[in-house]
Amino acid sequence: MKKLYLNLAILFSIVLFSSCSSYQFATLKSDLEQPFSDGFIYENDTIQLHYAFNGLNCPLQLSIYNKLNQPIYIDYNRSSLIINGETFPLNPETSSINVNYSETETELNHHSYTDGHSSGSITHNDRRGFIPPQSLLKLDNVNICNGFMETKLGSGDDQRTLVAENGQSYNVKAYDFTRENSPLLFRSFVSYKANSKEDWKYIDSNFWVSSIYQTVDTRLPAKANQFFVSRSTGVGEVVGLAALTGLAIIAIDSTDIEEDDSF
Repeated sequence: MKKLYLNLAILFSIVLFSSCSSYQFATLKSDLEQPFSDGFIYENDTIQLHYAFNGLNCPLQLSIYNKLNQPIYIDYNRSSLIINGETFPLNPETSSINVNYSETETELNHHSYTDGHSSGSITHNDRRGFIPPQSLLKLDNVNICNGFMETKLGSGDDQRTLVAENGQSYNVKAYDFTRENSPLLFRSFVSYKANSKEDWKYIDSNFWVSSIYQTVDTRLPAKANQFFVSRSTGVGEVVGLAALTGLAIIAIDSTDIEEDDSF
């Protein structure tokens, strides 16, 4: 009986530790400016858009800053994500908003100054985003990619040693892409206007995967222009099935031994 328990412990350890995952670690490029590692920036006299994508499945993290002293509006019904040629609504149920404010009062040669910060969330019922003056609206509930990307069109397919910002070295399988053969090409199309009398304006920004590093059981640290996807290799499932089969055989053998001892 003790032998049975020992075998059970060994087999459960095999099942527990044999599971394995593969990762694709992708780097994005864009026709937008990319300052440092903070992401991609679009900016004019009215509005600033900041894009970041680091995380699982390329999460869109879009911050929209109103530079004016009057409100501006984002029309979600006129805004879209276009992923590999297919259109998806840029349609968040809620978004967060952050407002910085300051005020100076003068009365009888006495000056008082007040500043502060407020934040909250907005539920979009009319599909038109209101951004107060000099404040920030954040959209962050959309994933661009949800599975492994095709690498056969990429150049490279070679083993490389990658040194990350944390100083660690990683062995990866590398693929490089141009905009024309990238496995993931997407656009952000945002419509806005500053008052009800003017026509809707739009910002059309392009992004594409320029490189993919493929690893096993290693999730690399990511910058704002990088993301990762994962999948199980199936090794754990196969070994687990073999372990369970062996478990059944051991259980039968152990029962037979106990029955023989009883006579």
